[in-house]
Amino acid sequence: MKLWKVVAGAVVIALVAAAAIFFVGLWIAGFPRLQHDGFVRPSTLFEMAKIALAVVAGIGGVVALVTAYRRQQVLEAGNTLAEIANDRAAEESGRNAIRLREERFARASEQLGSDKPAVRLAGAYALSALADDWPEGRQQCIDVLCAYVRLPHRLSEEEEKPELRRVGPYRRSPTSRRALIADREFMEDEEVRKTIMRTISAHLRADSPTSWCGLNFDFTGATIRYADFSEAVFSAGLVSFRNATFPEANLSFYRAKFSGAYVSFHQAKFINTSTPFIGASITAGRLSFGAAVFEHSHINFRRSSLEGGRLSFGSATFLSSRVHLTRSRFDGTYVSFSHSKIASGFLDFGASEIRASTLNFEHARLSGGRIAFLGTAFTAQGGFKFKNAKIESGTVSFNRTVFNGQRMSFGAVTMSGGALLFLGSRFESGSVSFRQAALLAGTIEIKRCDFVGGLINFNTRRAGSLVVLTDWSDGIPSAVHNASRVELVLAQPAAPHQSELQELQEVFDDEDVDFALDED
Repeated sequence: MKLWKVVAGAVVIALVAAAAIFFVGLWIAGFPRLQHDGFVRPSTLFEMAKIALAVVAGIGGVVALVTAYRRQQVLEAGNTLAEIANDRAAEESGRNAIRLREERFARASEQLGSDKPAVRLAGAYALSALADDWPEGRQQCIDVLCAYVRLPHRLSEEEEKPELRRVGPYRRSPTSRRALIADREFMEDEEVRKTIMRTISAHLRADSPTSWCGLNFDFTGATIRYADFSEAVFSAGLVSFRNATFPEANLSFYRAKFSGAYVSFHQAKFINTSTPFIGASITAGRLSFGAAVFEHSHINFRRSSLEGGRLSFGSATFLSSRVHLTRSRFDGTYVSFSHSKIASGFLDFGASEIRASTLNFEHARLSGGRIAFLGTAFTAQGGFKFKNAKIESGTVSFNRTVFNGQRMSFGAVTMSGGALLFLGSRFESGSVSFRQAALLAGTIEIKRCDFVGGLINFNTRRAGSLVVLTDWSDGIPSAVHNASRVELVLAQPAAPHQSELQELQEVFDDEDVDFALDED
């Protein structure tokens, strides 16, 4: 409707309203008669002028109000139309952005599947850049990059045709680096895989401009020869290396932080691979090597901090391999080697502090390897479980170890060979129990130990092992319980006194032990 029509209508309405009020007033006054004397006084003219001006002012006010109201309506309508236009533009821009990102994703994925290595490299970088620009599709881009790493690796020429391998002094194994370098296509594809792994690890570090922490990374079944996750942060999500193979790999988790993610190497295979976790930190989450196989490999957790979370080597197999957990700190951590098989391997916990933590070796099998706790300190309450384990050969040593509050259980262990050593250790509190153990053969040697508190319980099920106590301190007779269950040899102390020997005789006579003194 046009503005002048609105104003005219408002004026008419105002006049009609004024007339109605006037006539209502006359009606209330009883319609008095007007005197007509033929004269108009100045005061009357003045009053009439005031009434006229009031009417004009009222009409002007009505016109102003109507105009302002109309202007406000037009302004609000314009704002509404502008908002609708902006929303439509934003929706269109969003659709265009999504369409553009989908086109970038399709183009980058196509590049990654190219036959040319340079194009594949461009595709890897393009997917990485798209993941940084596209938070909603970041996981999708990562899944494609991981899928490329999982693709079957093209074999080198010597791997495809074993008859081409050199013989004699120049013989090379199928996975030797020289054999791989000889195959150009293999190395080109390997460079693409290295680029992807470098890109992923760079985005997992704290200084990355765009973080990929907390997302999922699936390398299941992949063959990985290079991965540098030094100082990476695994805060959430799943990182899977299940069934992966690491042949002579350059693999590093130096000073990595595990603070909530589940990182799994379940059933992975490490062949001639050294993997440093030096300085790593595990505060939450889980790091699992369950059922993994280590052949001539080295896993190094030296100077690491494990304060919470879980570290598992359950059902793992160690063949001429080493796991170093030396000079590390365990506080409230659960570490498992249950059902593991240690054949000519070496597990080293030397000079570590194990506080309020549980070490689980239940059902483990030691056949030629070594488990060493040289200079380790077990403090506060915790558990060391060797229940139902089998010691066939090899050595489990607690040399110069301090026990303070730890409960160590060798319950139901079967010892058919090897040696269990407590040399120069200090027992302040806690206990070592061989309850229901089958000590068939081998040697348990307790030498130069200091028994301030705690005890060793030999309430065994079957006995045949030789337990040697030598260079004891004053506390050792009261610390050994149920000694009648084993064949006990008391070696001559460094400075024997007849009273001490008599005291030992009296203690062990109560348990019906064959007392023998080693004069050598």
